[in-house]
Amino acid sequence: MRFFSPLLFLAAAGGVYAYNSQQVNQALVLPFMDLIDASSVGNPARQGQLTVQVLIGVAVVLGVRDVYGWWREKGG
Repeated sequence: MRFFSPLLFLAAAGGVYAYNSQQVNQALVLPFMDLIDASSVGNPARQGQLTVQVLIGVAVVLGVRDVYGWWREKGG
């Protein structure tokens, strides 16, 4: 179960990307995307891209943390 969180976030990013690529005027976004990129206000496609990037970033950070923990348990 160690690598469940990174895989869950990657799956969420894939699901958001798939949904957003099918939509024209709406997108699934995280609520703070306008704070990350102020120029994306009113642009759901850009906010959807940022959402996917944030979800992938969280997955990478969690994956690195899990790999490091696994490596330390192995005695590395």
